[in-house]
Amino acid sequence: MSLRSFFADRRLRARMLALALGAGLGLVVLFAVRPWRGIGNALSFKRTTKDATSLMEARARERAADDGRPLVLPGAHLPRFPINYETAKILFPIDQEVQEFDPQVYFRRPAFQSYEIEWPEHHEGRWSVATNSLGLREDGEPMLRKPHLRILVAGDSHAEGVCNNPESLAHVLGRTLSARHPEKYIESINAAKGGYSFYNYLGTLQKFLYLEPDVFVVAVYGPNDFEEVLTPYHYFTGTTRAPGSALYWPQVEDALEICAPWLAQDGNSLKYFQEQPAEIKEALHAAQQATLDIRDICKASGITLVYVYIPGRFDAEDPAVLENSLPADLAQQLYTALEVRPESTAVHDSMANVLLAFLAEQQIPVLDLRPVFRQQKGPFFWKLDHHINVEAHRIIGEGLAPLLEAAAPRGLR
Repeated sequence: MSLRSFFADRRLRARMLALALGAGLGLVVLFAVRPWRGIGNALSFKRTTKDATSLMEARARERAADDGRPLVLPGAHLPRFPINYETAKILFPIDQEVQEFDPQVYFRRPAFQSYEIEWPEHHEGRWSVATNSLGLREDGEPMLRKPHLRILVAGDSHAEGVCNNPESLAHVLGRTLSARHPEKYIESINAAKGGYSFYNYLGTLQKFLYLEPDVFVVAVYGPNDFEEVLTPYHYFTGTTRAPGSALYWPQVEDALEICAPWLAQDGNSLKYFQEQPAEIKEALHAAQQATLDIRDICKASGITLVYVYIPGRFDAEDPAVLENSLPADLAQQLYTALEVRPESTAVHDSMANVLLAFLAEQQIPVLDLRPVFRQQKGPFFWKLDHHINVEAHRIIGEGLAPLLEAAAPRGLR
């Protein structure tokens, strides 16, 4: 099957499933094996953008009329206030089949999910999604008795894992540290979720603070985290986000036909920041404000804070690996279809550099995967999906262990 045929088939199955749910064929549809929903749907992408724009325009009118709601909670930095389900489902990608509303993290996976995803690239030909009672990608529940070291990992779909639960970077980290410290009981919890960005990372820490984590790991995927923080940020500040895909929808459709996952994982953000460069500053400011709130909570609770930066596939994977695993000149085909200028392809790297410099100023340790991926032989991304693969999870989990040890969290002292 050709690459284009594969993506067309996946999109068709995703759309058929959405139509079935919309036609009222059932509130819950269970499959022994499901198609992966991470590729995205062009129609829902366009609709969500329009709905979010309308919501933010209404919020801007409220703000101009001084609705009296504080933009920032007492003692906080990031603009926000409590929102209901109706608002959250427009600001965030809430889809009742795969995630549900949560007032703290805005959306989460339902509890006790269990199904398999066909995946020819995986050594087992498939991988499993399983959640516990908290809706986390865990096979079991958190330890009832506090272990010596408890790690909480936040991130988006890359950190959550397009892989089996035990293969995720959170669990690789836990096993690596356990092997290095056999005298300690160590637990590493995967609280990452596809679609999360900086607002959700802050909410994750607050939601699970009762578990008394000793370490909080924030895994940032720059090629969409920066763009995705903008919608809630503009809503909470009462400003209108500059328009995106509606201005260049024909180019989006062209890129979708070539490689839909790249658009979701990288291209949409590249194009947006090219067309709306003023939003770069806004996105970085939101990321920094969220980081300050996360830092303050961690300091107050005695939690060691560590960041991870995950780059996009075309930003860090070895050119020889790309050449062997993808159609010739795929990157150039995509840049041309989406009309991304050569100078714009480095925007995520530039934004990452600003964020990492900020983290250094705040003395927050960070594992930057860009040099790590460039120095080691890949591939580190699934060929057909552009999420990091099992090997990348291993590299990240093992790479985090010494960084975390150097930070000397309570429980390892």
